[in-house]
This record gives sequence, structure tokens and C-alpha cells, in this order.
Amino acid sequence: MADIIKVEQLTYRYSQADQLALDHVSFSVAAGEWIAIVGHNGSGKSTLVRAIDGLIGYEEGSITVAGTELSPESVWLVREHIGMVFQNPDNQFVGATVADDVAFGLENASVPRTEMQERVKAALSEVDMLDFADREPSRLSGGQKQRVALAGIIAMNPSIIVLDEATSMLDPHGRQTVLAVLTKLRKAGQAPTIISITHDLAEAAQAQRLLVMNDGKLITQGTPTTIFSNDALLQATGLDEPFTTKLSRALAQRQLASPTGYLTDDEMEDWLWQSHSTM
Repeated sequence: MADIIKVEQLTYRYSQADQLALDHVSFSVAAGEWIAIVGHNGSGKSTLVRAIDGLIGYEEGSITVAGTELSPESVWLVREHIGMVFQNPDNQFVGATVADDVAFGLENASVPRTEMQERVKAALSEVDMLDFADREPSRLSGGQKQRVALAGIIAMNPSIIVLDEATSMLDPHGRQTVLAVLTKLRKAGQAPTIISITHDLAEAAQAQRLLVMNDGKLITQGTPTTIFSNDALLQATGLDEPFTTKLSRALAQRQLASPTGYLTDDEMEDWLWQSHSTM
């Protein structure tokens, strides 16, 4: 599958900072792939995606999105391919109602009114928020607000969706609801490319590939199973262990048979049911 994003030797330093925020970072993302970028605070995760969206400049390197190299002249063309959902949805709301907010980007793109209404309705249906179309965004719960923010992105139909700590302010239910929407989009065959910036390892585990950042450098990448099975890497980069790994260790300390290596939540649940049924 062709690459939709290609980053080569990307280097960036914040004003008056001694250390590089991005230190010669290189990687590519295939069209339709779901990647998660993980690392401790200040590792360069958010700086990286902001550079890809043209929100900050960079000293060295290049970024190519959907065949277009990012430059001051091409930045708006590149942004047509990218939809970003930020940590605090309140910072993205501009409309008086949910429907108005979802329509905002379409209006700016001069989408005809009939088509705009259809796309707003379809996007709100995708995130199960159609019944809230006439509500004020400020009166929604955190999870509902984030779903509306995501609907605004879906309505624009970008080929790349970036979640910049988009679930960090949500409770577990709200987080799972947002991730379920993304999974639903992929199962429906739309398969947008997804880049998730997250501290939540359960969220990261849903990605196909993880990029691990540390002090501005991309130090390794691999499947969630490969990364989460590497205890030394997790400790060195300040990443927490996944819950299933902690559970396996706790079972082993009680002399109970436990799986070796990383399991997803679903895999651990299946293993526990199978173990229980054989007791």
C-alpha cells in the first residue's frame, strides 16, 4: 500500500530551547494505516503532528503528505487531507448548536447547502449524536463534545485523522466511545489513516503500529505486541505497563499460571474465561 505520509530527517527546536524538540525524525505511514505515537511528556509527540499539519515550521528535513511536499506555499493543500481532534474539544467549538459546529468547516469550503446538510447529518449519525443536533455544545458531556468534534472532522472527509491526546480528558466510557467510532469507520470500509497521540496504552494497543518517541527522537517502532513485551523499553522511556501485563505478573506472584508476553484486553479476557472453564 502506498505511503500517504513520509517524514524525512525532521528537525525542530523551540525558541531559546537548548535541546531539539525533534531530532532528525524519519518514518512513513501507509494509506489506511492506524499508528499511535507514544512517549513521556516532552518527548516530541505533539510537536511532530503539528509539524505534519504545518502548524509549526522546522529547521531541517521534509514532510510529504498525499504526494505533496509541505511548504509555506502548499500548506493549505496539505491541510485539506488532515483533520485534527485536539485534547480539549471546547477549543474547537465555534457554532451555536452541534449541527452548526459540524457544518462550520463545510461552510468555509463553500460546500453547497443541500450537500452540507446531508454530510452534517451523516457525520452526526456516525458518532451517534444526531439526536443532539440542535443542542448547545457547551451543554454536552466531555465524551459527547469529543464525538461532536470528531463529527466535524468526519464531515470534511479527510484522508488522515489525527487525535492529539483527544481522549485524555475523558472518562473510560467516553474514551471507549470515541475509539469505537474510529473502529466503526474502519469496518465500514472508509479506512482513513489514523494517527493517535496518546498516553493511554489501551488506546495505543488498538493501533497497527506504534512509534516510540524519547527526547525528540524516534527510538523504535513496531506492533503493540512487540513494544509492550519489551519491559526494558517501557522503563527506559517512562511508559507505564499495560494493565494486562500487570495482571499477568500479579497472577504469577500468586503461583497461578499466567500468559507470557503481552496480551490485549480481549485476549486476556478470552484467556481468563478459558482458564476459569477448565478449573
